[in-house]
Amino acid sequence: MFRQSIFSKRPESEREISNPKREMKKEQASVFATLIADLKSQLQFQPRMPRFASQIAAALAVAGMVLGAAPQAADASANANDHAYSVNFKRLECVSESGEIGSDEPYVLFFVGDLANPAGGSYVRQTTTFSGVDSGDDRFQTVRLWGRNTASAIMPGHNADNLIVLAQIMESDNSSKSAIVSKLQQELPVQLALYKAAGLSRSQIVSALKGDMFDYIGSVAEATDGWTDNADERVGGVQELRITAANLAAAHTGTTISKTLQVADGGDGTYRMYFELRRG
Repeated sequence: MFRQSIFSKRPESEREISNPKREMKKEQASVFATLIADLKSQLQFQPRMPRFASQIAAALAVAGMVLGAAPQAADASANANDHAYSVNFKRLECVSESGEIGSDEPYVLFFVGDLANPAGGSYVRQTTTFSGVDSGDDRFQTVRLWGRNTASAIMPGHNADNLIVLAQIMESDNSSKSAIVSKLQQELPVQLALYKAAGLSRSQIVSALKGDMFDYIGSVAEATDGWTDNADERVGGVQELRITAANLAAAHTGTTISKTLQVADGGDGTYRMYFELRRG
């Protein structure tokens, strides 16, 4: 009564204005109170009995959602997904085949380097070996390069510069593909970590990794081609698929960003690789 009389004497401009958020919280509190009251009625005021534990937990979970806990978690998840991206290899185009007898059998090896977590976040990917490829042919395959399996992911350290994607086109002959991939997976993440620890710039790291990848592939291809002495050939050199902050900004609007790399190696053929960057 005392507070009411004081309030009634306050000037109109100082009186409390209705707040929609406050009214909503009052409504939520009312719903919560009703839930607890109903639960107590069902339990007949015996909430400590074990057989009612699940009902208590359910009521508390519902109460948490009513009071906003669950929506906050959902909002956090949605915000994280809003800045998640995927990078995929999509297509290999044979502009001109090699000078070898018969059709080409190309495949592509990828190294995905994570500068924010070199040893733990870097890995190797590869396409299938495409058979019967001649000039003008396309071969389609989706290989997830960034995003881990089928899910998108936030850029390493929230920075596009921390992502390094390298690609080497190969011509399949008699070398062991699994041995080449194993060697790259074993060596390149370690090299990336060492270059980062040495304080090299990003461009220096990329240049060094290109040379490492090219050399490791060549040495293993030669060592595993068996008695035929017909090793898998590297078509051109290692290429970098550069993802920039500008690319991410464009992809963030919902636009699919297409990127292309071309390798021309004279008698070993000319190829184009096609990639896509997407948000979410």
